[in-house]
Formats: sequence, C-alpha cells, structure tokens
Amino acid sequence: MINNLRDKVVNYQGTDDTALTIKQELLGLLPEDLPSTDNTQTIDYAELINYYRPLIEVYFAGLLAVVPDDKDRFEPEDMVQVFAAGIRYYESIGLVEPGKWDSEINPDSKSIATNQERCRIEVGAKRKSMSNMEMKQSLLHEDGIHLLRRLLGDKASFAAMGTGLVGYEDPEEGICVVVEQIYEGQPRDAGVKYYTLLGLASGLDGKKRDFRETYEIAWRREAMLKLVENNQELSEKVISKVKKQAYIQCVRIFRGTPCNLPGVVFPKDIFYFDGNEKIWRYFDEIKGDEATFKKLFVGKYNPTDPEHQKLVEAATWS
Repeated sequence: MINNLRDKVVNYQGTDDTALTIKQELLGLLPEDLPSTDNTQTIDYAELINYYRPLIEVYFAGLLAVVPDDKDRFEPEDMVQVFAAGIRYYESIGLVEPGKWDSEINPDSKSIATNQERCRIEVGAKRKSMSNMEMKQSLLHEDGIHLLRRLLGDKASFAAMGTGLVGYEDPEEGICVVVEQIYEGQPRDAGVKYYTLLGLASGLDGKKRDFRETYEIAWRREAMLKLVENNQELSEKVISKVKKQAYIQCVRIFRGTPCNLPGVVFPKDIFYFDGNEKIWRYFDEIKGDEATFKKLFVGKYNPTDPEHQKLVEAATWS
C-alpha cells in the first residue's frame, strides 16, 4: 500500500511549484523499498458487481421501493421518513410488530446509526444532505443489513443471533459497505487512509511515529492524491481542506492516547479496510451460491468464522 502510494507520487510529472515541493517532502517522509505484502489472488470487482447487483435489487426490491425516485436530495428529516418507511415495510410483511422500531433525529450528531438497545435508527441533525443513490445505499446499510439481521436473528432458535454472536460487528460493517458498493456499481478501498496511517504510526516499517509525525505525512498524502487521482489544483483552499481532513484522521487513530508517544495508537479503524477486503473475498468465494448469499442476512454473525457458520447451520427460524 505504501509502495503503491510512492509510485503514484513518483510518477507525478507536473510542473506546479507547490505540488513539486509537497511531492518531495512526502517522498522524504515515506519509507522506501518495503517488501510487497500482496500475495492474495486479485478480486475481479466488476465481475462480482455484475453478478450480485441483480440479486441485491431483487432481494431488497420491496425495501428500496420506499425511496421516491423523483426526489433528488434528502435532508435529515427526509432520511428519517425513508428509514421509517423501510421499518413500516418490514411491519407489513410480518418481520416486526408495529411500533417496536422507528427512526428519529439525533440533535447532537452528524452520523446515522442503528441503535439496537433503543430500537431506533438515529439520523444526526447535522448530517449532510444525500443524493437519491446515497439515500438508497444508506437504506440498504441501516434497514437492509443492520436492522434486517436483527429482525431475522430475533426469530432464530437462540437469542444471540439477534443481539449478535461474539465478533459479528466488523464483518457486519463489511457486509454493509460491500453491499453499498455493489449497488452503486463502484468498489472503493474503504478505510485505506486509516490502514495506511495506522501502519505508519505503529511502526510497521520499523519507525514508530507520534501524532505530529503521522499528521505531516497524512496531509501531504491527501494533497498528492487530490492531484494525481482527481487532477485537482493544489490551491491554498485545497491545502487548508486536506490539512483539516488529515487532522481529523489522526485524531481518530490517536484518540484516547497521549498523542506524543510514537507507536501508541487506537487501532479500531483498521477494520474498515480489513473488514471490507475480507467480505469482498467472501462474496467471491460464494459467487453462484444464491442460498448462501441470502443466509448472510438471517442474523448477526460473522460469515467468515467456521464456528459461527456451524451455529447458523444448527439454528432454526420461526
């Protein structure tokens, strides 16, 4: 991953003085000649998207139908209505008793979350508006996976399928992200920035780094990616923006630590990448087995864990 980043930066052939300065600074901060760790079989994302998108469209047709096709933008209040309509759909087909679940605004948040304890899908009042596609992806994420796995799990012969088997969380998030990407038709490297920065901060290249050292790499990485991937000019405004983004990234990976101790990080965000990658590979393994695909949604478990798989095979549903 670092080698790939170095290659992108080295291959930049622009003439802008600011960009060239940032390029040289970043190359001086990044480790060199790291051994390749990619010994896994390449995933054909296009093939998987072509296979799974029709399955997702059919399996979730009733749920996706609650999103009005003629609406272009969705504000937080609109999102609440869509998530609630998804819940009403589940009520109409007998998956949950009326009134048990609902959706509501969380006045202090920017995020969207399925709160299992409160039986609520919470939409942050400060959440940015969504496009129609983003609304459908979010509906698949929250109602289609987090909530559906809870509702079907509650009907299993042992209660833990609803509340979640130990270790289900990260794989479930991976399923959410992969299903979103398949529906959109565009795979993304979820969590690459956190994976990269956590590796550098924790010293996987032999040099541990503190908050400041990691931040100096992070903002230059963001700037060069804007340049080489999006062909975006590095104006003062863009540089200011990527510095803010990099600061937020570093706050996430150093949260709960003194920040000035090299190598001491909060590693949770590494699962955004690991979970995404593992689930893509699982989807690749089960391609062609529609029954196993549908089984992904019957409860909160890790489909890549053999012990979880045995429990699912032994369970019955009412």
